Amino acid sequence: MIKFKYAHLLILLPVVDGAWAKDPYVDIDTTMCREGEDIYISCALDGGADPYSYDGPVASICAKANVSPDVGYVQYRYGRPVDGALEQKIEMQFPEKKTPPRGIFRVYSSRNIDGADTALRFSSGKYSYSFESHGLDGYKVVVRNQGREVFNKNCTLPGKNYLIDKAYDGIEYMDLGNQKMSELNE
Repeated sequence: MIKFKYAHLLILLPVVDGAWAKDPYVDIDTTMCREGEDIYISCALDGGADPYSYDGPVASICAKANVSPDVGYVQYRYGRPVDGALEQKIEMQFPEKKTPPRGIFRVYSSRNIDGADTALRFSSGKYSYSFESHGLDGYKVVVRNQGREVFNKNCTLPGKNYLIDKAYDGIEYMDLGNQKMSELNE
């Protein structure tokens, strides 16, 4: 009888573990990601009066089957998510084709006297895009044109306004040690 109970428990564990893996508090329609994709990070850029209302664009990093930098795909999408009867409107998608992220996206982290920094970055033409966090300030989306900052907005809810752990496995990762993120020439 005891062996049966343990076997039953072992069979149920993967089912329960899979259920816990999804974030029940994130409505995919508030992001630019699609059903079946992982939401690495997603930010409403014009937050409303409460965490469930916003007016404006959303920036998301979406992935599917991305277990290493050479597998699956990762895409940045910027635009308006599904809003009631309105369909999603993508204003920018990078890269255009769904390709593995090696050489396109990179995650950086550093620990220095000012605190811990994290950034997920990519470049398109003369622009660089970054979801970055400095210390306990939370994430923000920063766009630079040849090193000069042209856009800087805090990540707000709804969405997933933090970088999930899966991104560190699926995207190339670089630990900068004590070097400050601002000293990174990229």
